[in-house]
Amino acid sequence: MRLLRGVLLASLLLPCVAAFADCPPLKAPRAFVALGTAELKAFDKVEMRSGDLGTGGYTTAEGKVCRQTYRVADGQTAPDEAQVDADYRRQLDAAGAEIAFAANGQITARLAGDAERWMVIYNQPGEVSVVVVERREPPYVLTAPSGHDYRLIGHMPDYVAGPPEVNAGGRQDFHVEDPAGDSDVPVSGNAIHLTYRLADGKTSASDVEVAANYRRRLRELGAQLLSVRDDARTVARFDENGRAIWLSVYSQPGEISLYVVEEKPVQAPPAVPNQLQQRLAADGHVAVYINFDFDKATLKADAAPVLAEIVALLQADPALKLTVEGHTDAAGSRDYNRKLSAQRAEAVVKALVGKGVAAARLQPAGLGATRPLAGNDTAEGRARNRRVELVRN
Repeated sequence: MRLLRGVLLASLLLPCVAAFADCPPLKAPRAFVALGTAELKAFDKVEMRSGDLGTGGYTTAEGKVCRQTYRVADGQTAPDEAQVDADYRRQLDAAGAEIAFAANGQITARLAGDAERWMVIYNQPGEVSVVVVERREPPYVLTAPSGHDYRLIGHMPDYVAGPPEVNAGGRQDFHVEDPAGDSDVPVSGNAIHLTYRLADGKTSASDVEVAANYRRRLRELGAQLLSVRDDARTVARFDENGRAIWLSVYSQPGEISLYVVEEKPVQAPPAVPNQLQQRLAADGHVAVYINFDFDKATLKADAAPVLAEIVALLQADPALKLTVEGHTDAAGSRDYNRKLSAQRAEAVVKALVGKGVAAARLQPAGLGATRPLAGNDTAEGRARNRRVELVRN
C-alpha cells in the first residue's frame, strides 16, 4: 500500500516537475534533459538578434523571463546541430511563432498574441540554452516605508534591511551622466547608508526590476534622475521643503544598497532692492535669484518681489532691452540643463510680459551650467549658480 501511494504521488508530481523544467512553449529537444528547474525572473530584459524585426538587427525584450539549459541525457547519443535546429523549428511552427533570425547556432522567434513572447535558442554541441521573454510592464512591488527603510522610500519584497549607518556630517559622491562626459558630484550633509539582503530561500530580483521600482518611486517624489544608463545603478536628486536630497541605488545578485544624503537647506543670495539699475549700469548684467519648483520652470509664489523689482527697472528706463538668461548648476546632462534653463528664462519673460512689459524688450536665453559663478562641488556653490541674469542688450 505504501509503495502504491508512492507511485501515485510520483505520477501526480512528474507533470508539474516537467512543466517547471521547461520554458513554454519550448521543450527539451530529443535526447536532451534539463539541468534543473528553469530560472524565472518576474521582470528582466534580454537583448537578442532579430533580423528585420528589430532595430539594427537586434531587439531588447523586457518582461517575465524564463531561462533553461539542456544537455544530452546519460546513455543517449547526441543529435547533431542540424537535428536540434530542425526539432526547434518544428516546435516553433507548431506554436505559430515567426522566426526572426536563424544563423550560427542561434534561432530567434516571436510569438504574437495577448502576451507577446520572444524566444531565443542557442545550439552548440551537446548543449542547448533557451530563453523565453513574455513581454509585460514591470510590476510595481516596492513596499511602503517601514522598519529600517529610509523614511520616503520602501524596499523590494523578500529583501531585509540591516540597521542604517547614519553620519550627520557625511559626504558621498553621486554619479551624474552626461553624453559630453560623466562626472561625480560630491554632496555633504546627513548621510544614510542602507544594505538590503535577500531573505533565505527567496529569488533575487533582476537589476532591471529593482531599477524600475525605485525609479518609479523617485518619479513620484518629483526627482531628477541623474544616472540611469546602468540598470544596476540609479542616481537621483529631489527636493523636500527647500532641501535637496540625493539618493543612489545599487543592485547586485542578492543585495541592494541605498545611499542618501540630505543637504542642509541653502538660502540663495537675496535680491538687493533698488540696486538692479546700478549693477546693470556698472557691469552690463546682474544676477537675480528667482525660485522655481524643483526641476521645473514653474515660478514659486516668493518670486513675486523679484519680478516686481525687474518691472520697476524696465519702467524707469523705457529704452532698456534685456536678455533674460537662465542658468543652472552642473547636476544633470548639459543638454538637459540647457533646456531647463531656457524654459525658466521663458517663464520669467512670460511673467514680466504679463505685468505689462512689452515682449519686444525681452529676449530669453538658456545657458545651462556653462557660466558658473562658483564651484559645483558644494551646496552653496550650486545655489549661487542656479540663477537668472539680466543682460543689457
